[in-house]
Amino acid sequence: MTIDKIIAGLQIIAAHAKTPNEAYCVSAEHDEIWASNKHVTPDSDDGKKMAAAGWHWDADSEAWKAYT
Repeated sequence: MTIDKIIAGLQIIAAHAKTPNEAYCVSAEHDEIWASNKHVTPDSDDGKKMAAAGWHWDADSEAWKAYT
């Protein structure tokens, strides 16, 4: 995953943060970055942009993830 694709995904998620709680929706683990927002689903236009940028939807956690 390139930095421009990571940034593109985070910008999409950030654009949908309407409340302070939604602004704290990013986490990172060993080799993954996770980001979620209830408005950015795989079926939405922005969800399709996330997928095009290389992010993957995790249905169990309802979040997008990018492998580093």
